[in-house]
Amino acid sequence: MQLRIQSFYVAVKVTATRKPMFLISTRIIDAKLTIIYINNEIYRYILSKG
Repeated sequence: MQLRIQSFYVAVKVTATRKPMFLISTRIIDAKLTIIYINNEIYRYILSKG
C-alpha cells in the first residue's frame, strides 16, 4: 500500500514539475494522502491498545 502511494506521488510530482498549474492540486493530493496515512496510524494504535 505504502509503495503504491509512493509511486503515485512520484508520478504526480513529475507531472507537477512539467505543468506548474498542477502544483496546487498536487499539494491537495499530498495533504489528503497524509490525512489518510495519519488516520491509518491512529486506527492501528487503537487496535493495538484493544
